[in-house]
Amino acid sequence: MISRTIRRAARTPAARTPAARRPATRRPVAALLVAAALAAASGCGIRATSVPVDAGAAPSRVSCTTPSEDPGPGAPPASPSGTAQPSPSGSPSADASASPGAEASGKPAAQRAVEVYLVCRSEVVPRTRTAEFRDDDPEAAARRLVGLLRAGPTREEGGAGFTTDVPPDLQVRGPRSGDPEDAWRLSREPDELPSFALAQLVCTFSASLADGGPVLLGGPDDDRVLSYPCTQELRTRPEAGLTAGASV
Repeated sequence: MISRTIRRAARTPAARTPAARRPATRRPVAALLVAAALAAASGCGIRATSVPVDAGAAPSRVSCTTPSEDPGPGAPPASPSGTAQPSPSGSPSADASASPGAEASGKPAAQRAVEVYLVCRSEVVPRTRTAEFRDDDPEAAARRLVGLLRAGPTREEGGAGFTTDVPPDLQVRGPRSGDPEDAWRLSREPDELPSFALAQLVCTFSASLADGGPVLLGGPDDDRVLSYPCTQELRTRPEAGLTAGASV
């Protein structure tokens, strides 16, 4: 019996030793290493993703500064300026080139520097224009301002990123019966204008016709006029103008 047991043990394969089970123990170790690597990556702020990540639009490259205004390193910046010149297409606005002094007899027109607001980098920015105005004809002055806005930027300003959103057919006239005397009627409802165009009109009229105060605007119909202030929010977020009108 004893000798038979010894012979049977001698025939036992060596594959049954603990070394044969070693590959099975390697798989849990490999899984633990992968999990540790992922945890380390997560701790470093790295998040795996299987789809492209949209990092947003590229930064705007427009300067909003014309070459003649660039003072160079160390020099104080110049104030925005410009003259009533043709638009980048080369076609000057008829209203911008006509003299309001010729529209009515009386006092001659005088050259005045005024601020008109153009669009640049998603804001409305003041630009200086020099044109003829008559102090005793505010309606003619309003038409001239709208003409300057319709004409848009000079060629130099266009190269710096300035544009205008004021429609080329927009017209303005003075108050109708029942309106406040400082109201203005547009050929389109204010809230039907592009948001940038409304901001341009409000801030331009405020600077030149309302001494910096709110502007009273209405449309061609009998709807009442609303009061629009040229605020910092309106200049930097022109879309706010579409809901900025307040009852008079």
